[in-house]
Amino acid sequence: KVRTWAVAYGIIGVLACILILALADNSQPGRFLVYLACANLAAFGLRLTSSKSVLPAGFLFLMVGIGDLSVPELLFIAVTITLLREVRTVQRLSDVAGLLYAIAGVTIGVAAAHSTYTTVSQLASNALFPAPIIASAFVLMANCGLVAVLLTKAKEPCMETFRTECRPLLPWFIATAYLAYLVQCAGAQTGYHPALIALPVLFTLDRGYRT
Repeated sequence: KVRTWAVAYGIIGVLACILILALADNSQPGRFLVYLACANLAAFGLRLTSSKSVLPAGFLFLMVGIGDLSVPELLFIAVTITLLREVRTVQRLSDVAGLLYAIAGVTIGVAAAHSTYTTVSQLASNALFPAPIIASAFVLMANCGLVAVLLTKAKEPCMETFRTECRPLLPWFIATAYLAYLVQCAGAQTGYHPALIALPVLFTLDRGYRT
């Protein structure tokens, strides 16, 4: 039964990815390309990304751009990072299934997070507690736990999987959400592109992490 749900999750995710990207309509290509370049540079140029105990650096750019970019644009950034990371693990034809499942997980997570951000933005707004971006981060974290339940820990109790997979990442999700909110505010106040503000901040944090 769990395997059936896992297959269904993968199929729905891949089909949704194709459909969302097919509906892309980019009215500000320059702004989107800056997000794309900075996200990929951070994802593959920072040591933070190589540690499984912290969130990938590209996650910050997804959070920064969640209110600035459309779902297809966010998804394209997430998929490019996922493909460049996962394609190196594909050595046999059977490994392609894992790659497709990774794309499915990213698609469902990004689409759900963007919908959450839009919905919560209409309900609440507080400078000290940026509920929309924090709620979006929680949705992405829950999706990570769901993927673990369906794919790698099918025989383990669901709550136990969420405890072992999500609880260690909870501080990082909250911290990244707040950092993304501060970057959004800085971009709005200064007029600079938020991704260009986030990139040197991440490189500074990465330098401290290396030390």
